Order: sequence, then structure tokens, then C-alpha cells
Amino acid sequence: MDDLDEELIRAMHASGLREISFGVESPDPATLKAVARRFIPHDHMRSMIKLCWKLGIATIGFYVIGFLQDTEESIRDSYALP
Repeated sequence: MDDLDEELIRAMHASGLREISFGVESPDPATLKAVARRFIPHDHMRSMIKLCWKLGIATIGFYVIGFLQDTEESIRDSYALP
């Protein structure tokens, strides 16, 4: 997700992309650091998903929850996209 930008999504759509799956992890940078994952701002994820919808690209989100550092609140924040 962090490598996606508007130019790349538009190019992939022009090449025939009609569906894309995203992995969505914790919105908490400390949790991700503890499990050696890279933080991706949820604002970036939201904008990429909304762009896909605008272009007619179907989206599927795979939510990663259950890290030892997760709380009920952090899990709720994870699936608050978009």
C-alpha cells in the first residue's frame, strides 16, 4: 500500500486493473514497530481506496489484528477505513 500513488493506480487501471486487495494493519506506529512492520498512514490508505472506487476498481481489505500490543480500541481503529 505504501508504494501506491495516484499515478500508479491510474496506470494499472489503464492496463486493465479492475480489482485490488489491500492488507490493513494497526494504525499504531508503536505496535507495528514492535512486530517489525512498516507504518502506513491511514490517510494514505483512505485516499488510495477512494481513488480506486472513483475509477471503478473493486477493493478488498484484509485486516491484520491480534498483535499482542492490540487493544479493543486499536482494533476498532484498524477497520475504520475508509
